[in-house]
Amino acid sequence: GNEAVVEVLAEKANYYLSNSEDDENKSNKKIAYDICSDGLKRFPKYKRIGLLNNIQKSIAHKNIEISFNQVAKPATTLKVHLNTTNITTLKLTVYRVNATALEYYNYVQNRRNEKTLYAKKTLVETKQIDIKSDANFGNVTTDVDLKTGDYGIYEICAEPVGGDNQSERVIGSLTISDLAFMNRTNVPKQASLYVLDRMSGKPVSDVKVSVYDSKWTGDRYSINFVAASTTDKSGLCQYPFNENYSNNILMFEKGKDCYFTNAT
Repeated sequence: GNEAVVEVLAEKANYYLSNSEDDENKSNKKIAYDICSDGLKRFPKYKRIGLLNNIQKSIAHKNIEISFNQVAKPATTLKVHLNTTNITTLKLTVYRVNATALEYYNYVQNRRNEKTLYAKKTLVETKQIDIKSDANFGNVTTDVDLKTGDYGIYEICAEPVGGDNQSERVIGSLTISDLAFMNRTNVPKQASLYVLDRMSGKPVSDVKVSVYDSKWTGDRYSINFVAASTTDKSGLCQYPFNENYSNNILMFEKGKDCYFTNAT
């Protein structure tokens, strides 16, 4: 047969691939993959056979997305939502980060690679999760329940089982804390803040609230202490408010419970 047919097959496969996002066209990725398989089998020696290889690689590309509440109470159930493509078995690993809230926040602001786990950590739990297969190379949603531990910062890593390709993993961070807050800025350059129990909504007294700001120094962000205050029996404290809202960073401390967050 005429090897130039490969060019036509590539065009045809790309057409199906570009029209595969809607539910009614969800089998189009499989059709595109099979068109390429046919061409690879019939014309393996064609000089531009890589066209079909590349289309197949893009269809079979592995992908993981992970989402969960970034703050949770101790000893509760955390629901982790996984959205995966072309993965049959997943490894979910939970590590406790051995760092202060300030050290870890600094690290997150300045890290170069979001695929790298924090160096100082302790393994908490590993789960292997079977993902239901999708013959059409589509997204598969899986929910996993994790039991939360004691106060602290944790990293949750999801990666394909058997893969050693770091680029395929995703990492998310989790803070275990009883504390939540509401911000009010009704006075110029001053914010009123209420600290509440994350579950019951009751005010929490005697929480130390430290305010920091973040500045770009040319090659990294520096996190600088601004002021500190303590909540009263109604959970209220006040602090100086930076007009650049996104630069205000808050740290809440009560005993071993320590929670670091942007002020927004």
